Amino acid sequence: MAADLEFACSCGAVKGVCRDAGGRMGIRVVCYCADCQAFAYFLGRADDYLDAAGGTDIYQTPPSRLEITKGLDRIKQVAVSPGGMQRFYAACCMTPLANTIPARNLPFAGTFVRNYDAARRAETFGPPVSAVFVNYAQGEPVTKSRIATPFLVLDLMRRAAREWLSGKSRKNVYLDAADEGRIDAPQRLTADERARLDAMAVRT
Repeated sequence: MAADLEFACSCGAVKGVCRDAGGRMGIRVVCYCADCQAFAYFLGRADDYLDAAGGTDIYQTPPSRLEITKGLDRIKQVAVSPGGMQRFYAACCMTPLANTIPARNLPFAGTFVRNYDAARRAETFGPPVSAVFVNYAQGEPVTKSRIATPFLVLDLMRRAAREWLSGKSRKNVYLDAADEGRIDAPQRLTADERARLDAMAVRT
């Protein structure tokens, strides 16, 4: 059942809400991509946000569903790879908040499941339905896919079409704030900085 769910950074200085979470407007996945792993290590939060194989628990939803209700001035962004997603975090406690595609023509955002109340997120989001980019996992992926990747892509396009038809496709609290200068331009990692993060992610 869809519901509004509040999220917060670890110290509580940044808070927000995901509107109409659950139901047909989002999907919960575990992402094992190298960029998500690098983001967690950049923040120094790998132990908190990555599973044993380097997976990040993410709820994918249109960005129009996400709002920041407190602490927008604490939010910063980083680009861990050229041309990759824009990744936003609470600088006060280095909590990852969201990943989003810079281009607004594809309304997509990933919000971090761990930032939501444990009981409510389990009830509303349900369990992860898929593991993606498992070729980057550090060993055997912890989460197994129950939905194949092509169906995930179709689901993403279905949600995007709803946003386009509703006129909400360009609404994105993170990109809006960045465009308005309320969030600084992204820090862009050098090749050496990224290489160090990748080395940290390798598990033996």
